[in-house]
Amino acid sequence: MNPSIFVLSLTLSVLATSLSLVACAQSVPPGEMIAGLERKLDKPLDETKGATIEYGSIATRDGAKLRTIFSKPENATTPVPAIYFVQWLSCSTVELKDDDGWTQMLTHLIGKSGYAVLRTEKAGVGDSQGPACSDLDYNTEVSHHRESLGALLARSDIDRDNVFVFGGSMGANQAALIANDLDVAGFIVWGGGAKTWYERMLGFDRRSLEFSLEDLATLNETLMARAAFHTEYLVKGKSPKAIIAENPKMEAIWSNMIGTDTNSHYGRPFAFHHQAQAANWPSAWTNVSVPVLVLYGEYDWFDDADSHKLIADIVNRSEAGLADFRILPRTNHHFSRYPNAKAAFDETGGTMVGDEAAIVVADWVTEHINASK
Repeated sequence: MNPSIFVLSLTLSVLATSLSLVACAQSVPPGEMIAGLERKLDKPLDETKGATIEYGSIATRDGAKLRTIFSKPENATTPVPAIYFVQWLSCSTVELKDDDGWTQMLTHLIGKSGYAVLRTEKAGVGDSQGPACSDLDYNTEVSHHRESLGALLARSDIDRDNVFVFGGSMGANQAALIANDLDVAGFIVWGGGAKTWYERMLGFDRRSLEFSLEDLATLNETLMARAAFHTEYLVKGKSPKAIIAENPKMEAIWSNMIGTDTNSHYGRPFAFHHQAQAANWPSAWTNVSVPVLVLYGEYDWFDDADSHKLIADIVNRSEAGLADFRILPRTNHHFSRYPNAKAAFDETGGTMVGDEAAIVVADWVTEHINASK
C-alpha cells in the first residue's frame, strides 16, 4: 500500500535533544507516509486495526536519517500516554512481520492498549539512512534512540508526563542509558538484564551447549574454551582476528560459536560488542527513580532470570517496591509458550503468547499513569 503523495512535513525544534523531528500531529489514515524518507522495504506499510499509524523520520546530530513509526488510538482526540519501544540486537526491521510472537505483542500494544507507541528503525535498516547496521556500534545506536525518545517527548499529541520506555532483548540493556536524564514515567524490560555482556554471552553459550551438545561430557571443556575466548574478545577488547593470530587454536572456538563470521558477530561489528561490554548497566539503573516492570520468560535461554532480577533489585534498593519482577511461565525469548525448556530451545510445539505479554505491559502502564509525577 504505497501512497501516491507525501504530505508536507512539519519541523519541530526539540530543545532537549537539539534534533530535527519530521512528524505530524494531525490524525492520518492507518499506514500513511507523511514525511521524509524514500520507501525502500518491499512490503506494505503497517496497518493495525484500532490505530492511526504515521511513517515519519528524524535527522540525528551525526547525520543519519531514521524512519520513525508512530501509532496512536484512531479515535484519540486528546494527548495520550506513550510507549517508546527499543528493539533487539539484530538488524531486522521493527516493522510488523508476518506471524511471530514479537509482532503479536507489538500489534496488541499498537491497536488495543489505548496508548501511543513509537518505533524507530536502526540506521541502515528498513527505510533508515546512515551507516549500515552491520557497521553501527552500540554507543551510536543508544544515541540515536535517545534522540528519537527526545523527539517523542516533544510531540503535542502525547501526554508528555506519561511516556514509558519498553526495551526488548538488547533494548532492555539499553533502556536506562537511552532515557538517562530524560523525563520518563517508567520502564518495561523483557529479554535482557543488567549483568555484563561477557556474562550474558558466556551464559548464552552455556545454555545453548547444554541443549545442543550430543556429548555433555565435553561441556566443561568447551565452555572453558569459550570463556577464554570471551576474555580476550570482550574483557580485553581484542578483535577475533587478532585473537586467532595470537593463538590459531582459537579459530575453531570462534567458528563454532553461534552467529560468527569474519567481520561481525550476530551481524553487528566487533566494536558494538566491545562497547556493550564497557557499558555500565547497573550504574544506569541506580539513576532510575520511576517504576520499572521487569518481565522474564521462564524458558528464555538468551539470558537468565538472575540478570533480569538484578535490575529490579538495583531499583528497589533506592526505593522498596519501585520495581516489579515477574516471570511469564513456559515462555521463550520470542513470546511463545512451550511444554518444556528443550522444546523452547528447538522452537517446536509452541504457541504464541505475545498478546498476553502485551496485556501485562498495558495493564502495568495503566496502573502507573502519573505515579511518578
